[in-house]
Amino acid sequence: MSFYQEDQEYDFIVGRKITAPDNSEHIILTGPDERKFLIPAANYLSYGLSAGQAKKCRVDRINCRGEIFLEPENPWYHEGQYYFFRVARRETRTNFSGKNINAVIVSDRGGNENAVEISGKIPLPGSRVRLLVEKISKGRLFLLRERKIRKGMLMKIGKEYEFTAEGITIALDGRKYFIVSDPCKRKHLLPYDYYESYGIKPGSIFRGRIVKFRLNREVVIEPENPFFKIGSRVSMTVGESTRSSNGNSFNINLIDEFGHSHCLEMPEVPHSKTVECMVRMIRKGKPQFEVL
Repeated sequence: MSFYQEDQEYDFIVGRKITAPDNSEHIILTGPDERKFLIPAANYLSYGLSAGQAKKCRVDRINCRGEIFLEPENPWYHEGQYYFFRVARRETRTNFSGKNINAVIVSDRGGNENAVEISGKIPLPGSRVRLLVEKISKGRLFLLRERKIRKGMLMKIGKEYEFTAEGITIALDGRKYFIVSDPCKRKHLLPYDYYESYGIKPGSIFRGRIVKFRLNREVVIEPENPFFKIGSRVSMTVGESTRSSNGNSFNINLIDEFGHSHCLEMPEVPHSKTVECMVRMIRKGKPQFEVL
C-alpha cells in the first residue's frame, strides 16, 4: 500500500526549480518519506514558493502507474469556505450545456481572474460578491455563488438516493453517458465508461451516493457497486507486474473473481498466486484495495 493516500494532506519541503526538455519549469517537492515530486511552476507563480520552505500539500490523485499529483495549499483560500471577491467585469459565456449565460469575472488575491455564472441581478463592476470556493485545482479557484448553491442542493452530499436509467447519450464533450433521473425527476449524466460493467440499462433502478455538486450544477453520483462493498475482504489472483516510476515499488495487476483487473502498488511482487485485500473505497466505479 502506498505511503500517500488520495485527498490526504502531508508536509513537503520546497526545492529548486528545474526546466524540463519542453522548456516548461517545475518545482521539486520532497515528501515526508524523502520521495521527490514535481509540480508545474506556472500554476503557482503567486504562491511565493521558495527553496527550503515547508508547504502542506494535498494528494489530488494517484494513477495506476503510481504517479502522484499534488496540490499545494493556497495561501489565501480554503475549499468549502466563503470569501468576498471584487467584480472586474461582466461577460457572456457558454456553459456545459452549450447555452449562453451571464457571468462575472472576479479577481482573487493571487492576481488571477475567475469566471462565475450569475443568475438574477448581475453585480456591477467594482462591487463585491460573496462566493464559495468549491474546489482548488492546479492553483485555480473554482467558485460558486451562494444563491445558486442553495437552489441546487436539494439532495445532500453523502446521502444515497434511488435513480432510474433513462437512456444513453453523447454529450457536448464527445463522451458517452448514461442519462439517469433522481426521485424528483431531474436528469443527470453518469460517465458510461466508468459504469459500463455495472449492467445499467434503460429502465434500471439503482442506488447512488451524492459525491458533490460541480460548478455547472452537475451532480456527481457514485452508483452502488454491484460487485464489492466497502470494508469487504476479497481474494484476487496475481497477474503481471512492473516496476513503478519511483523505482522503489511495483505495480501489480490483480484479477478478481469477476474477471476484472485492478492495479495496486506494492513494495514487492507477491510470492503466492493469490493475495487477500480489503475494499477501502470505491471511486468512479473502481474499488481501491488495501492488501492485508
